[in-house]
Amino acid sequence: MSDVVDKKRVGPLSVEVWYDTDSNPRDDWDNATEMFCWMRQSNCGDGKKINHYARPVDFVAAVLEKDVNELEERWYNDDLQDAKGRWVFPLWIYAHGGMTISMGPFGCRWDSGQVGYISITEKSLKDCMGETKFDEATAEERREHARKVCEGEVKDYDDCLQGNIYGFTVYDEDRNTLESCGGFYGDSDEAFKEGVSIAESELEYRAKKKAEEQLRIDKLSAGFGQWVEETRYAVQPA
Repeated sequence: MSDVVDKKRVGPLSVEVWYDTDSNPRDDWDNATEMFCWMRQSNCGDGKKINHYARPVDFVAAVLEKDVNELEERWYNDDLQDAKGRWVFPLWIYAHGGMTISMGPFGCRWDSGQVGYISITEKSLKDCMGETKFDEATAEERREHARKVCEGEVKDYDDCLQGNIYGFTVYDEDRNTLESCGGFYGDSDEAFKEGVSIAESELEYRAKKKAEEQLRIDKLSAGFGQWVEETRYAVQPA
């Protein structure tokens, strides 16, 4: 849990929304894509979990199934449409104080540049599309779907880099935690709505239990009163 972004009272309960600095979609999720990045002072993308290539050109040679010695050491982009069994798209990063990542260039020659590639294999894309849809799709349709999947996962990772991940905690009257959850990507609204919804549900549950308890007491009181009346008349002297 990190700094509180917003808070709200819901009856006697309180909801607080905070920055979730522990979530990382590249570590926490079973992603369809792989991110291969080369950046000196940052474990960017999927890091060493999958990136065993010392240089970008080594990766390019592998996906193109070419001898690395035949390739010029530079960034390759359009050439990667010939990648075998996968789709590969370039990744750019802008780093100035914070970081943001994209599948398109930022246009700043000083603080931005290409950082690597994002890739999705044919098997992963088939899982995303469904086997029938994949088999019926044209090569261009498959590539476009691959791009969309990659764009979605880049967006989630960009939210992580920019600190746009949130969580909420619901507290009772004594600041005891009733519920806490992180991993809300994009903005704080969804985390806030979920926290308020849980607080409202808790109050509804309390009201229901209180009503049930009052009904039980009323029944006991009515039964006791009837017993008193019956007993009073039963013990009257003849």
